[in-house]
Amino acid sequence: MNAYKSQPIRNTYGISWQEEYIIGMLEHLGPTNGSHVLEVCGRECDMSPATAHKYLQLTVLKKLVRKQRGKDDYRMTFFVITQKGAKFLEEVKHAH
Repeated sequence: MNAYKSQPIRNTYGISWQEEYIIGMLEHLGPTNGSHVLEVCGRECDMSPATAHKYLQLTVLKKLVRKQRGKDDYRMTFFVITQKGAKFLEEVKHAH
């Protein structure tokens, strides 16, 4: 994904490139727990854990990502893309 080419689409949805990165990562990884999201953001994108957490929470507030409880252990929380998040990624893919 090119951050400059997807800028108009991000503006439409009101999100940043960091949020786009997290949504794209979740599409690639599937349901993922929060600590793994923070680890990947730190390793691949040089985001601090606090920054990655902030943008992860923003994607949840904007209903691009949702929290899902674990099936076997309800204490586990996973993050998954919503239909709105999938629609955003589809628009970004077709913009290139």
